[in-house]
Amino acid sequence: MFSKAVLDLNYEEEAARIQDSIRRSLGSELHRKGIVVAMSGGIDSSAV
Repeated sequence: MFSKAVLDLNYEEEAARIQDSIRRSLGSELHRKGIVVAMSGGIDSSAV
Protein backbone atom coordinates (compact mmCIF):
# COMPACT_ATOMS: atom_id res chain seq x y z
CA MET A 1 0.00 0.00 0.00
CA PHE A 2 1.20 3.53 -0.76
CA SER A 3 2.35 5.58 2.19
CA LYS A 4 3.18 9.28 2.41
CA ALA A 5 6.45 8.22 4.05
CA VAL A 6 7.65 7.25 0.55
CA LEU A 7 7.77 10.96 -0.29
CA ASP A 8 9.90 11.79 2.76
CA LEU A 9 13.23 12.19 0.97
CA ASN A 10 16.40 14.11 1.54
CA TYR A 11 16.17 15.96 -1.76
CA GLU A 12 19.78 17.20 -1.77
CA GLU A 13 21.13 13.67 -1.26
CA GLU A 14 18.79 12.24 -3.89
CA ALA A 15 19.77 14.92 -6.43
CA ALA A 16 23.46 14.22 -5.75
CA ARG A 17 22.88 10.47 -6.19
CA ILE A 18 21.16 11.04 -9.55
CA GLN A 19 23.91 13.42 -10.70
CA ASP A 20 26.63 10.93 -9.78
CA SER A 21 24.83 8.16 -11.65
CA ILE A 22 24.50 10.30 -14.79
CA ARG A 23 28.16 11.35 -14.62
CA ARG A 24 29.34 7.74 -14.25
CA SER A 25 27.18 6.62 -17.18
CA LEU A 26 28.38 9.45 -19.40
CA GLY A 27 32.04 8.82 -18.77
CA SER A 28 32.28 5.05 -18.64
CA GLU A 29 29.46 3.83 -20.88
CA LEU A 30 28.76 6.61 -23.36
CA HIS A 31 32.25 8.17 -23.50
CA ARG A 32 30.82 11.69 -23.50
CA LYS A 33 31.85 14.85 -21.68
CA GLY A 34 28.40 16.40 -21.33
CA ILE A 35 24.69 16.01 -21.77
CA VAL A 36 21.63 18.15 -22.37
CA VAL A 37 18.66 17.26 -20.16
CA ALA A 38 15.21 18.58 -21.02
CA MET A 39 12.72 18.68 -18.20
CA SER A 40 9.08 19.60 -18.09
CA GLY A 41 6.78 19.99 -15.16
CA GLY A 42 4.77 23.10 -15.70
CA ILE A 43 1.05 23.40 -15.28
CA ASP A 44 0.52 22.40 -18.91
CA SER A 45 2.19 19.04 -18.16
CA SER A 46 0.07 18.10 -15.17
CA ALA A 47 -2.53 15.38 -15.35
CA VAL A 48 -5.95 15.80 -13.80
